Amino acid sequence: MPKFATYPTCFDEVKAVTIGDLKRLGYLRTNAIVRGLYRWTRGGKPCGWIEVTVNLPERFLQLGYRVNGGDLISYRVRLESLPNTMAVVNGILLVHQRASDAEPSTE
Repeated sequence: MPKFATYPTCFDEVKAVTIGDLKRLGYLRTNAIVRGLYRWTRGGKPCGWIEVTVNLPERFLQLGYRVNGGDLISYRVRLESLPNTMAVVNGILLVHQRASDAEPSTE
C-alpha cells in the first residue's frame, strides 16, 4: 500500500488563471476565438504552462495542460455573463436591486 505524502500543501505554489488575467492579456475579445499559451515562471525560470482558448461566440474557455509530463488534459469551462448592476453617480456608488431581491414592504 502506498504511503501518503507527508509534505505540507503549499498554496503559494498554486498556479491560477483569472478572468482579469485573460482580459488584461487580450483573450476576451467580443465575438472572437483567441488561442494562446499562458506561462508561469519562478525565479526567471519556466515552471508551468497552460494552453488557453477563449471562444466568446460559443461562450466557453478551453484549458489544456499536462500533469507531471503525462497526457494532455483538456478542460472546458462554460462562461456566463452577469449584468452590471452598479454605477457611480457624483461619487456615490449606486447598486440596482432587482424586485425579486428587494425586502418586502411593511407599509
